[in-house]
Amino acid sequence: MPNRYGLSDTELEIMEMIWSSQCPIYFNQILDFFNNNGKDWKKQTLHTHLSHLIEKGALDCKNEGRKKAYFPKLTREQLTQRYAKSFLNNAFNGSLNLFLSALTGNKKDCTQEELDELRDFLNKD
Repeated sequence: MPNRYGLSDTELEIMEMIWSSQCPIYFNQILDFFNNNGKDWKKQTLHTHLSHLIEKGALDCKNEGRKKAYFPKLTREQLTQRYAKSFLNNAFNGSLNLFLSALTGNKKDCTQEELDELRDFLNKD
């Protein structure tokens, strides 16, 4: 089931590890890390998770001889932005107005501070 960024809990855990590591990182390094930290994954299990992350566009890999080197294709911020845009498009037909109406319960009772913050955000270049 998707969690943050449209990733499963396990996929997110893998991405967090990869984002925080020295890149590129090799398959065996990833497998060792998780197996030394409470997982009991077989190679096929990790391969499946990595393949899903590549399919989702979050991760990429390249062959270096007989080894595969993995590296993030997107930063955490890029992945967050992509997921937010996808959510807005899918749930609200791309309408920020419909999203804000749903978020506020169609109430217009924002505080002046919230309105100022929104105005400042919208006025940024």
